[in-house]
Amino acid sequence: MVSTDVNLSEEEIIQTYGKRWNIEVFFKMCKYLNLPNHDTMDDLIETLYHEIRHLQQPSLLPYEAYSTFQNMLQPTPAEKELPKNEQEILAAAFYHYNPLEIDARVFAKTRGDIPRLEVLNKLSLDSLRANPTEFLLKCQNVAQDYKVENAAFHNCIS
Repeated sequence: MVSTDVNLSEEEIIQTYGKRWNIEVFFKMCKYLNLPNHDTMDDLIETLYHEIRHLQQPSLLPYEAYSTFQNMLQPTPAEKELPKNEQEILAAAFYHYNPLEIDARVFAKTRGDIPRLEVLNKLSLDSLRANPTEFLLKCQNVAQDYKVENAAFHNCIS
């Protein structure tokens, strides 16, 4: 590492360079979020809270729970055999009612003012293993309870 400030120690140079990483991640996130397409500042802020929560989730949950919830988004071999329109509806349902997604929407809606694992504790891994269909319905109920369910999506699968 090289610096134009000759008074900095090697450690200070590395720490200063490390601070740039947060800026690079922020710029990548802004590009990913397509920020110019937000209608209002409130919409933009909610999107940022939503994505921040997704960044927090791996450290909030045990690895097994986090990876299982992530894997819910991947189709099973049997689901891959369904007609394309049914695959799309199923994929949308698992995305919309995924515990990680519900948690991020609640976190965004409350602007982070929610107990740390309140939402995710209501959707335990054990209930998913016991009965996946009931688990999906439980996720739907939690989304409705917190008023973060997308009505248009709900109407399309009803």
